[in-house]
Amino acid sequence: MGKPSTLFSGLKSMRDQITEIFKPCELSKIARETKFIQRNTNILQEKDFLELMTTVSLDPKSISLEGLCSELRTLNPEADLTPQSLMERINRPESVEFLKTIFQEALKKSLRNIVEPISPDLLKTFNNVFLEDCSECALNEELEVHFKGSGGATQKSSVKLDLVYEIKQKNIIHIGLVDRRSPDQKLAQMHLEITQDGDLWIRDLGFFDVTVLKDIVINGAYFLSRLAACVNVYLKEEDEKPIDLAEYINHHFPNDSIIDLPVFISKEKFPVRLVAYRAPKELADKRRREALKMAGQRGKTPKRETLNRLNFTFFITNVPKTIWKAEVVGTIYMIRWQIELIFKNWKSSLQINHLKGINPSRIKCLLYAKLIVIVLTNMIYKLADWYAQQLQREISLHKVVNWLKRNNRLALIFFCRFSRELFEILEKEILQSMCKGKRKRKTSQETLENGVSYCDLYENFGNKIIENQYDRVA
Repeated sequence: MGKPSTLFSGLKSMRDQITEIFKPCELSKIARETKFIQRNTNILQEKDFLELMTTVSLDPKSISLEGLCSELRTLNPEADLTPQSLMERINRPESVEFLKTIFQEALKKSLRNIVEPISPDLLKTFNNVFLEDCSECALNEELEVHFKGSGGATQKSSVKLDLVYEIKQKNIIHIGLVDRRSPDQKLAQMHLEITQDGDLWIRDLGFFDVTVLKDIVINGAYFLSRLAACVNVYLKEEDEKPIDLAEYINHHFPNDSIIDLPVFISKEKFPVRLVAYRAPKELADKRRREALKMAGQRGKTPKRETLNRLNFTFFITNVPKTIWKAEVVGTIYMIRWQIELIFKNWKSSLQINHLKGINPSRIKCLLYAKLIVIVLTNMIYKLADWYAQQLQREISLHKVVNWLKRNNRLALIFFCRFSRELFEILEKEILQSMCKGKRKRKTSQETLENGVSYCDLYENFGNKIIENQYDRVA
């Protein structure tokens, strides 16, 4: 494994998948089924429109309608549209359905594994390790009727992306456009159907729902989550009164930095494994200052029990001690940050949050076009990641995307097929310009591979990046 010939084989398989997605006969079929093309005399052909909306429009800040028309003439000299005509095509519901269907087909095909996944020992027990999170993209307030925001003094119009990412194979399982006001707990319920025996779900507190956790267990799967502060904890199933968790730990485990207890949570008395980490004094004090400040802004005073809980970081899971020692539960939860880094990269490198216009169809066209680019870019990223791991290196999504954006490489890969020369360049560039540089602070991948104790990571509290990371995990 790791030899150029093996990478070449993987690249060929990936090329075949991408070629299948952009096969002219398939694009033509989709165009007619969605009524994007209704007659043979159409000036704007499906392939030209797809390329224009995806690879050509990667940076909409610098490409006006006039610029897009100019680029379109470069793609196809016969496609001489005025900016007004192009805008009318982009704003059509049929154009949305055309791009949406291609996105859905691309997502299905991208799930075919072309290499065997590599995962650290701490995750090898599980078939799939799913991460889920949402990210919001602000829109023009005139779109409030079609894309409602959170209201009040915040953004009046926005769209929320719901992402399910499988971290072992680096697969995008699902990307959905949902109402900003739709609770994350409902999204968690939607994805129970993909949960199978031996899977693991890692989500943040926004998705916390005991009913969902119970269903995960029923499906023979596992979960890892933080414990919501509002959730009652019981020592025994028959107990009527919940315990003061911080007080109980301080009384029975006054000198322990890690506490591992079987408990029952919520009124359903759902059995879970609770792992608590005692926070460094500096971090606990910082949490209390911020809690007092926020409560003061709301004209409230936090309860003593609430302030005492800030001395700890609490996690709940149903993964047994035989698989995960208590020391590494918090470390494993840190991989949830990978999904936030993905969103950050999409916004910085692919401009997914830059959505200009007041026509709802235009916004959807822009979104689905960007999602097509994201899905196919992720195919290249996961293959590069696999190859880098063979050589004991760690890939950077940001660097991969930026490399693909340079010299029109995305268009060459998507629409002109891989050349042997591009294969060879990609092989060299993976190690030369796509891998993360060496750093003093361990990456999430390194902490998992080395089984670093979560408490040891607290030692870096003085580092601002680490401080923010652990403060938010708390």
